[in-house]
Amino acid sequence: ISAFDDSECSRKAEMDEIYQRQYEAVKECLAQTLEGNADYIENALDKWFQEIELPLDFAVQYEYDPSRNTLYIDLDLPEIEDIPDETAVQMANGTMKVKKKTQQKLREEYAQCVFGFSVFIASHCFGVSIKVEKILISGYTQRRNKIGDLVDDYVYSVVFERSGFENINLAQVDPIEFCTTGFKNRCNMTKTFVLKAIEPYETGEIL
Repeated sequence: ISAFDDSECSRKAEMDEIYQRQYEAVKECLAQTLEGNADYIENALDKWFQEIELPLDFAVQYEYDPSRNTLYIDLDLPEIEDIPDETAVQMANGTMKVKKKTQQKLREEYAQCVFGFSVFIASHCFGVSIKVEKILISGYTQRRNKIGDLVDDYVYSVVFERSGFENINLAQVDPIEFCTTGFKNRCNMTKTFVLKAIEPYETGEIL
C-alpha cells in the first residue's frame, strides 16, 4: 500500500469518526426531545434565553413541571417608554416628515409588541420537546402606583396549548387576537389599548 493510500485511509477513518460522533449527538438530542426530560428542557431553555438577542430588554423566570407537561413562565416585559414615539410620514409633495405618535397609537403598538413577545417565546418553547403540552405565560410590567412607588403589574396571563400552534403561520397572525381569542387568558384591555392590571393564573386554576 502506498503512502498516498495510507493517507487516504487515515483521512476516511477520521471523517467516519467525526460523522459517527455527530450522528450520536443528533440521535441523543432527538431522544431527549421526545422523552421530555425536565433537565434537558430547562438546560435547552437556559441556553436559548442566554443567547437570544432582541431590540427590547426583558427578563424571564420559568419552571417545567413534567408531571403535568406544563411550562410556567413569568415574563418581565419591556416598558411602553421603550417603544419609539415618533414615526416617519410621507407628505403630499413626496417629502418625509417625522411626527409624534398619538398616545393611543403608542399603546396599540405596545400591546402588539408584548403579546407578540409571548407568542414568539411560546412557539420556541413548544419546539424544545413534544412533551411540552401547555405553556402558561404571565407578563408583567413596572408602573407607579398612586403614591409613586414602582410596582409589578401583571397585564396578561395566557394558557397556550400546543394544538393551537399547529398548522399556523405565526408571521401572519395578529398577536393580540391570537392570544385573547385562541386561548384561555386573563387580560383587561380597553378599546383604546390600555392594559389594566390583572391577577395572573395560578397553577391549580388551569389544570
